[in-house]
Amino acid sequence: MTKHFLAVRIVLLVATLVAQKSAALATLPGNLQDDRASIQQDEQLLRHVARRFQIDAAAGNSVAVDADRTALRIAQIQISKDVDNLRQDADSILKADVAALTVALWQLRADQIARKLAGIAASQDSVAAAERQLLHDRELIFGSLSESNRRGHWSSEGAVSPDYLSRPGPGDVCSLYGPAASFGPW
Repeated sequence: MTKHFLAVRIVLLVATLVAQKSAALATLPGNLQDDRASIQQDEQLLRHVARRFQIDAAAGNSVAVDADRTALRIAQIQISKDVDNLRQDADSILKADVAALTVALWQLRADQIARKLAGIAASQDSVAAAERQLLHDRELIFGSLSESNRRGHWSSEGAVSPDYLSRPGPGDVCSLYGPAASFGPW
């Protein structure tokens, strides 16, 4: 009976977490939701083309392998464009979060210099809240995309590279601001 009760509680907890994630995604502006959907479609295409490449390479079909390489580059470029669109559309949200964090940090610094113990505690709480908000918004916007994007990226060495979103890209303000948008060997 206890195992049954525990299993029911676990199922309810998982259902609650899934519902919260769905509700959080629904709070994103429409343009961000559209950008995420485009990236997910691009990822599906990239995975399909990567599988086709692997099959053709294993079969020794050099003509098809060259065509697959071209298709992989096209898919990479499309993902890059769509991730850039997502980053631009998310920019105002994340810049506001970064600005709030910066203000909170400056206030903390001022309180530390003035040695206001009560102010320091309040400022530390403000910094923590601003960091949580920034991380929450970043996860909401990019979270599941960065994991799925890491599954399949064509590299010039002929292998699938798992790290193309984890490399810092041009214009990255800080690691909290968003995933890097540096793609491909070009």
